[in-house]
Amino acid sequence: MSGPRTEGAHRVSGPSPEDAHRMSGPRTVVFAGPSLRGIRLRNPAFAVRPPVRRGDLPALLAEDDPPDAVCLVDGYFHHALSVGHREILAALRAGVRVYGCSSLGALRAVELRDQGMAGHGWVYRRYLTEPGRGDDEVALVHSPEPPYEPRSDPLVNVEFAITRLVGAGLVPAWIGERLLAGQRDLFYPERDFTQAAAHYRRLTGAAATDSVVRLLRRGRALFDVKRLDALHLLRTLDARPAGTREGRTTPMKTETPDGVASAMAAVTWDDYAATDDGGRLPQVSAPPVIAALLRLLAPPPGARILEIGTGSGYSTAVLAELAGPTGLVRSVDIVPELIDRAAALLKSHDVANAELMAGDGRAGWPGGGPFDRVMAWATADLVPESWARQLAPDGVIVAPVRLLPQAACAATVRLRRTPGGDLIGEAVTGATFAPLDHAPRRSWSGPAEQADVVLEAGDEDEDEDEPPFWLSGHWLTEIAPDERRAIARAFLRDRSDVHSPVTDDENVQAFHAYLMAVNPAPLTTAFVPGLGMCVGAGSPAGVALVPTRQSGYFRCGSDDELRDLLGAWRAAGRPGFGELVPVVHPAESGYRITVELAREAR
Repeated sequence: MSGPRTEGAHRVSGPSPEDAHRMSGPRTVVFAGPSLRGIRLRNPAFAVRPPVRRGDLPALLAEDDPPDAVCLVDGYFHHALSVGHREILAALRAGVRVYGCSSLGALRAVELRDQGMAGHGWVYRRYLTEPGRGDDEVALVHSPEPPYEPRSDPLVNVEFAITRLVGAGLVPAWIGERLLAGQRDLFYPERDFTQAAAHYRRLTGAAATDSVVRLLRRGRALFDVKRLDALHLLRTLDARPAGTREGRTTPMKTETPDGVASAMAAVTWDDYAATDDGGRLPQVSAPPVIAALLRLLAPPPGARILEIGTGSGYSTAVLAELAGPTGLVRSVDIVPELIDRAAALLKSHDVANAELMAGDGRAGWPGGGPFDRVMAWATADLVPESWARQLAPDGVIVAPVRLLPQAACAATVRLRRTPGGDLIGEAVTGATFAPLDHAPRRSWSGPAEQADVVLEAGDEDEDEDEPPFWLSGHWLTEIAPDERRAIARAFLRDRSDVHSPVTDDENVQAFHAYLMAVNPAPLTTAFVPGLGMCVGAGSPAGVALVPTRQSGYFRCGSDDELRDLLGAWRAAGRPGFGELVPVVHPAESGYRITVELAREAR
């Protein structure tokens, strides 16, 4: 993905578009910029064009001799509109094979893989397996003229380097995670390998001549995974036997079995998520997360839907597409400015079956029911009684809820209303969101707000550049606040650099789900700078914590309790969110939700 300096005409050495247009036989058009800088493509069947922008694909399809295949590598995202999902979908319907890799192409391939777009490479696999990654992680700044030399390094390249250095045993895992966290905290134009090398020296005291320092300083040349992905894809396509055709695919059917994918393809995410300054609205979730929850919601055509948390308006537009012209979406948000913004966008896109209201989402839409579906994008302590009251018989609620008092112990559940008016739990998934509030808030500091002890950046032993270290566990609530802080500082000071007891093939998020179901006394959640969100076991004598989304280990003292919990989880078959069922407990003003293992997982 190209940064702010990609407005000019980008050219990669190779056949010009005009020459390629005169060639007979099949062509593959490659939209690329910085990822293929200085590369000459020898195969005359490849035609190289500048990074893709909105409108390029329709223009390509309108040419007299449209290509058989398109490779999306780099694309505009800041000062020009990004290539739209509908444009890619139109190319697929026309029988053009569409590949994506490296940068914007990898992101679009993840979003449209169910529609037939083919993803390729390390970056694509990272985004596919880790929903919620930001598009800024592939962004970089480069010179405005050829040869478009980088002036920053994308986060995915730095992550690729750290992964290789940790895998080779040259860098401890916890150091690698702190390096990556340091780069992630920077605005994308400020990220580069030189800063990563300097950070490594600060963490380790290494000399400038240290081998790891030298490797990091040469990272732009050695670890450009975006470039590697693009070259590998082109070599794969180039390996076809001489004289064979790529061939047009059978045009896609207009209707696809996956209604959610079709609805999302009809609504362009960038139109709703982008801000005037080229950034991203904070109140918008990644498309893969939205898709997963809308599939859980499964609204039928003609459904009346209540949405809690309008945000950017993107999910509202998708819900309206799913409901169809005979359906209705009523959406509530606590922030009036978001309602005004979303209303204007929906009107500009001719979305006629959606109504918006500023208000407390916990009240639902008074007088507006009954609804066939309720979709919430904010985490509630209790499922409000008003939602259940406004739900039609056999109606469904999909909502993120807090499951346990510990911080970061939440999940999204699917509930159904029985003909008798009761709520029953049906399914659980791991998606979580900001809290459901009764008043507008401009920021959210994450689960730290619910933690039992927080060491803010700048506290005695804390690096001011690091996010706060926090811990949460029932055992901490029995200790005085000042003593909690002393214990937390001691854990940071006396941590051990040891190998994690979790194996490479084990999913720590599944382990976290299991712990929320069994709720053992030592259960501890935490945020550890350099490691991110962690879960494990703790007591005043020590903690043993494993990151939920990356490799690493934080331990101070014995890890016997953690190993016992891991053993019990393994004995149960390593159940995760898919093996949990929600349990509904009526409360004074709503319904408290816990989870338990399904019978087959016990």
